[in-house]
Amino acid sequence: MHEPPPELDTSALTALLRERWGLAPASLEHAPVGFGGYHWTAVEESGRRWFVTAWDLAAGQARLPTLTAALDATATLAARIDGVVGPAPDREGVTTRTLGTRYAVAVFPWATGAGGAHGERYSPAQRRALLGLLASVHGSSRLVPDAPCLAPELPGRAALERALDELSTPWTGGPYAEPARAALRERHPDAVRATLAHFDALLARTRAEGVPSVLTHGEPHPGNVLWTEGRPALIDWDTVRLAPAERDLWQVTEDPAELAAYTEAGGGPVSPTALRLYRLRWDLDEITLYLAQFRAPHDGGRDSAVAFDGLVESLDRALAEREHG
Repeated sequence: MHEPPPELDTSALTALLRERWGLAPASLEHAPVGFGGYHWTAVEESGRRWFVTAWDLAAGQARLPTLTAALDATATLAARIDGVVGPAPDREGVTTRTLGTRYAVAVFPWATGAGGAHGERYSPAQRRALLGLLASVHGSSRLVPDAPCLAPELPGRAALERALDELSTPWTGGPYAEPARAALRERHPDAVRATLAHFDALLARTRAEGVPSVLTHGEPHPGNVLWTEGRPALIDWDTVRLAPAERDLWQVTEDPAELAAYTEAGGGPVSPTALRLYRLRWDLDEITLYLAQFRAPHDGGRDSAVAFDGLVESLDRALAEREHG
């Protein structure tokens, strides 16, 4: 997030780091990166650096049991797979601690490397290297039987359908409420409903194919990969879920030849139907999250502006996917 949470007391966060992780940072600086959690760079007197993340449980950014299960699974993977940047357990071996009743906190070792940004494209060499890492992650599902599962249905579908039904009355959540309503109206509610029906059809076909579930990262886009001498390191693992491998793969490539190399590296066969399903699901999930944000009380800060741009982009991509479907 680009703006720190005003309700979080950084002195309380510093005390939590000292009490639970044994860290006494000389500095704790907010890092305006990512979207979904709040991040800080913690630097100890020795110069050692850590990456600290807090999720706002009250805002629905995460559910504590699911988040803990995801980070526990990641810690297991990080001990076995080079390229998985997992959380640092605290003094009692716990990956996630609460700060008050509102926030969940985790600490990560500082990872070096050159990062990208969401929306960039990987080079052919990067795609090959990342597909190899994903094949290792997907093949490690047996190590984390308690990892959370991703339900195949859209979790925010009911809220999206309510929004489509309420386009004739003003929205009053904040400065982006009415622009969000206008963006949805301009793209025609029937077209959005047809896109949901297209998602249903892809889901039914994926189920009929019997596509298996494996351990997936969920967001292996360039913003979540650091590169060192051509080797990838995946960060930001709170989205870990058991789901079809295609949930990850479409974000790297949909080229059959490159995906054949993924299979040769130890990954399973790839379903073109499931690739399309999870590409569309990404945008539908984003739409539901952004609409929920703008129909609730919100401000006009930078995070809201970025979210509105994301809503418009996701709407246009989802509708285009259905039209090409």
